[in-house]
Amino acid sequence: IKLGPETSKYIPLVLNHLVEIINRPNTPKTLLENTAITIGRLGYVCPHDVAPVLHQFVRQWCTSLRNIRDNDEKDSAFRGICQMIQVNPAGVVPDFMFFCDAVASWSHPKDDLKEMFT
Repeated sequence: IKLGPETSKYIPLVLNHLVEIINRPNTPKTLLENTAITIGRLGYVCPHDVAPVLHQFVRQWCTSLRNIRDNDEKDSAFRGICQMIQVNPAGVVPDFMFFCDAVASWSHPKDDLKEMFT
């Protein structure tokens, strides 16, 4: 991921739009997946900026990524969601079952990612 901490200043400009897209009804599946991956990556590099609104997107985020195959994009997105949950665990509580379902969708997560799930 080429994003870094300097990304923080751009998060207020894009995050609300991403949350709106991921929650919009009838959004094409590939757009949902790409939006979820983008949110995850932003949360990976700037978890303190994204985590406060975790409750606004976590359910749809989980359902968007649960059916894609294991790959580097999914890996980076899940690392981000785990970082955000560490910052704001209360944000995932109402939708924790959806998070568990998304974690269970992994066939072979890397060992360090698997450790983040525990």
